[in-house]
Amino acid sequence: MGYLDGARVLDLFAGSGALGLEALSRGASHTTFVEKNFKVSQVLRQNILECGVSEDSYRILKRDVRTVSPPGHEERYDLIFMDPPYEKGWLEPVLREVARYDWLRADGRIIVDHSKRDVIPDGMGWCVDERRVYGDVAIAWVTLREGENAHGQ
Repeated sequence: MGYLDGARVLDLFAGSGALGLEALSRGASHTTFVEKNFKVSQVLRQNILECGVSEDSYRILKRDVRTVSPPGHEERYDLIFMDPPYEKGWLEPVLREVARYDWLRADGRIIVDHSKRDVIPDGMGWCVDERRVYGDVAIAWVTLREGENAHGQ
């Protein structure tokens, strides 16, 4: 059994949906895509249709990541993808929201695609477990600190 088998995935800054769709193709049971740009969300919807994803396996939220209402207590994710616009200051605010609203399950991970020039410091509620640089791009694996949200509670 792989890590993604049956996983619930949150794809923030979903764009074309490549990350969330890949997770579904590798065994995730559900992906919530968050994309605020209307035209891009139309491309996302088309990509989902072309991949033949069943309607009960995904949800698209057409809104700014910063205004995603906290999911209900049952809405926690095993894996969260973040691929924000590079060097725009999105990393820490979004990680704060993820920690604040406890969107990640205790053993879940956040995978952040970002510019190598952006730094993700360990913050209130999260820690960077690993970071790898590939040219101008960096990938960080982040976990939430147990029992501590973005307010240190």
